[in-house]
Amino acid sequence: MITFWFPLDPIGHTTKGIHLTDRCLIMNPNQGNLTILHIAMLIITAVGLINHVIIIPVLLNVAGRDAWVSVLLIVIPYLLWIGLLLSIVKRTKQKPIIRWLQDHYGRMVARIASVMFAGQFLLLALVTLKDLADWTHASYLPKTPVLLISLVFWLLCILAAMTGIRSLAIVNGILLPFVVLLGFFVASSNLPNKDYSLLFPVFENGIVPVMNGMLYAGAGLFEIVILLNLQHRSKSPIRFRSIALTALFLLYMTFGPITGAIAEFGPTEAARQRYPAFEEWRLVTIGHYVEHVDFLVIYQWMSGAFVRISLYLFLVLEILAVRPTRTKGSWILLLSLTALMLFAMYGVGSDIQFLRLLNEGILPFSFAYYITISLVLFALVRLRTSRKGDVK
Repeated sequence: MITFWFPLDPIGHTTKGIHLTDRCLIMNPNQGNLTILHIAMLIITAVGLINHVIIIPVLLNVAGRDAWVSVLLIVIPYLLWIGLLLSIVKRTKQKPIIRWLQDHYGRMVARIASVMFAGQFLLLALVTLKDLADWTHASYLPKTPVLLISLVFWLLCILAAMTGIRSLAIVNGILLPFVVLLGFFVASSNLPNKDYSLLFPVFENGIVPVMNGMLYAGAGLFEIVILLNLQHRSKSPIRFRSIALTALFLLYMTFGPITGAIAEFGPTEAARQRYPAFEEWRLVTIGHYVEHVDFLVIYQWMSGAFVRISLYLFLVLEILAVRPTRTKGSWILLLSLTALMLFAMYGVGSDIQFLRLLNEGILPFSFAYYITISLVLFALVRLRTSRKGDVK
């Protein structure tokens, strides 16, 4: 049996002898070390990247001109689902979700939930890394192998995950404001290039493309389920208003580039582009003498991917109760994750195959996963709290 010795918080308090058989059941007791603003900003950066970048080409390909309608129509079910998440948060009293499941349903249920959460977060990290590496190789490092780009960035994210959640929140607090400002800059600078009449007519091909587009939009927006794994980090009670505002900002991060791409390039050309958000930057000019400012998107993209991958790696290690320190067991896990990353880079193949995998497999699976895990947890939490009267 392997014994892990690791600090349970960034300050340095340690545990004594946590066994491998119990690793998926131990959570960080250092609760309440982030404000709700920190949590909201982490969610905006981590979840915002998939909404602002990764799902855009898929959504345009599936729904075409009506992609922006799909985003609008998902607002009501999205907010209702946010209410469901907040009900889970309230009824579990913001305790670590895995620990709550262990206390009320036993180790087996807690371990199943641990594997489900950790597996999904690892998948999201790998998808982000693959998308970032392909874009980096195609846009400004064409002579650098994709595998080398992936390996260097992955190792940097592992090192960031090792520093802890508070360090990630601080770094994100520095990076995110500039990311948002650059987003507003590119949107406003391209106003002369936009023709919003290209957004119409809607429902040109019926309701089916719009419904399909709602599924892919939901695959990005519903990733806010990460809140369940961050709830115990909040110093104060999590309110509906705070999370609803975060959710609506994520919705805008999908709606903005979708409408911008269609208004600037037209629905047909926008659907053909692999990275519409990047192509929008190539149109930006400042006056008559400054152009080619698309290098600024490197900061945006790198910042979002860095925080997203680092946060998900941190959550994987925390859920499995293995904090990365100089122990044999923890380094074995980190090296195993690195080997899995290298295998994924080779196994997926070309960018065209990766995009097809996103379209036909990963995004539909993610949407189904978020709905299923939310409903199952809601049922389990409601059943136990209703029976015992834990929530007044």
